[in-house]
Amino acid sequence: MLKEQYKRGAKDYWMDPLVNIKQEKPAGKIKNGDSLFFCCRRGDRQRQLLEAFVEPQFDGFQRDFFPDLSVVPLVQFHEKFSDLPTIFPPVNPEWTLGETLSRAQIRQTRIAESEKAGHVTFFFNGRRVDPFEGEDWVIVPSPHSSQFL
Repeated sequence: MLKEQYKRGAKDYWMDPLVNIKQEKPAGKIKNGDSLFFCCRRGDRQRQLLEAFVEPQFDGFQRDFFPDLSVVPLVQFHEKFSDLPTIFPPVNPEWTLGETLSRAQIRQTRIAESEKAGHVTFFFNGRRVDPFEGEDWVIVPSPHSSQFL
């Protein structure tokens, strides 16, 4: 099924959802009362998918809501989901390289394309939302973002 998508030119990021069909019915479909250990390493996709599973008022697409679905993400990647248990708790380093350089009054610049910006800003700074003093963030639009399609 996945190989067929690739042959048609579908790329992972924009690939339509895949459903495994056995005996003309979806196999392994998530149902109320199930437990879902969740890991999706694409930040925005991870947030979007988790919203679909855990938010009763979600309206991004038609889906059944399962109030007794136990969802456990690998890590807490967004404050919005801080009430969910995680397999690995958040790590907030006491000192980050960015903070150390800032305190030493050494200027620094972080440059990233928009889809990876969080990795060289927020996560690199120990989950800090704002740059440290003397730290510049340059975010370049990603060639993978919808504005380039």
